[in-house]
Amino acid sequence: MTEKIEVSLTFADFAKNNKSVLELKQLDAKNYKALLTVKAVEDQTKEIGFSDAWKKELADKITELKPLAEQELKEASENVNVYLFNLVKEIIAYHRAVIEMPKDDKIKELANTIRSLIAAGGGQLEPEFVFNAVKVLYVK
Repeated sequence: MTEKIEVSLTFADFAKNNKSVLELKQLDAKNYKALLTVKAVEDQTKEIGFSDAWKKELADKITELKPLAEQELKEASENVNVYLFNLVKEIIAYHRAVIEMPKDDKIKELANTIRSLIAAGGGQLEPEFVFNAVKVLYVK
């Protein structure tokens, strides 16, 4: 006679014990915000007839901010990748009572799949969505 073990694996329980992995700590991206502001000013003032010096100053500022903003976006994207990898890894570890822990490359692949779902509009970068996506895609 085999003994049946009841296991309740819920997001609420996972969240209670894994608070540190749930929070995405994202960069401030001040250069990106400044670039958006300068571009908005440029767009809003095109028809007003400001001097060529004003227009050149805006264009120079955009040229200065663009590579800095692109670097911030690249870092923010990598930050999301690391966050998703760590979150997915902890979610899978939480389910170790019912599944086997995969290798890191499989976890990375799963995290990338979830990020693709989020990018396609199939979900949000919310820990509970990621938790449920891991359950559907991996734990089954």
